[in-house]
Amino acid sequence: MVLAGLAVAAAIGALAISMRRWHELPAAPKPLPLADEADKSADVSAEPVAFADEPSQAVEPAATCSPATRLFPGRLWLVAMFIALAAAAVGAWMALDSFSLQSLKNSWAELQRPENLRLTVHAIGGASILVIALILATLVRFAPRRKALTVIFAAILALAVTSQIYGGTLLLFDSQHGPLTGFSPAPTSVVEAQVESKSVPTSAPATQPTSAAAPANAPAMPTSTPASMPTPAPAVAAGETSTTMPTTAP
Repeated sequence: MVLAGLAVAAAIGALAISMRRWHELPAAPKPLPLADEADKSADVSAEPVAFADEPSQAVEPAATCSPATRLFPGRLWLVAMFIALAAAAVGAWMALDSFSLQSLKNSWAELQRPENLRLTVHAIGGASILVIALILATLVRFAPRRKALTVIFAAILALAVTSQIYGGTLLLFDSQHGPLTGFSPAPTSVVEAQVESKSVPTSAPATQPTSAAAPANAPAMPTSTPASMPTPAPAVAAGETSTTMPTTAP
């Protein structure tokens, strides 16, 4: 992803330099007059030149300007192409098991499967960026005045970069299987599990029962002590024997 971002930045810089160079190109040479027009202009008598009474003043020479810095947008387009090529190589290295002929054949077979449409479109978009960058480098080098062609291919390059960002997002956050129009729908089992988890209460009810209800045929429990309880024996002084017997409840 870092290399892809660097490639896009280099392409934007190359396009900016190309547009700046358009304003620094010399004007196109005007066509030379025909021979008949040159003869006619020679026959016309020139107007008399009026001379001034006072001697003319010396004119100071114009200040010399430093030569303009030459711009080479074609080189920056090549730099963008090589960075994009490095990004494609890193992506292939991560996708392939090893750089071998058999691994390339297996990857080619994977790209031809209909369910891997996202991966196929992503690979085509990366290859198109390389080709368009090379075309733009050739245009700005050998046909710098063809502004319309440069703008057209730059627009195509922008569309290719946009498609790469969109496809990379689908591959990164979803998978290589699925439609191109958006993320894949969630499986039915996952949706049902989410619905069930929402239906189960997550907290205890506000009121809790304090005690269980007694059955209807349960025997009644005594609520008070019996009327007759054993009376304690009276205290006996030291040296005396007790003659009374303790009374017990019947």
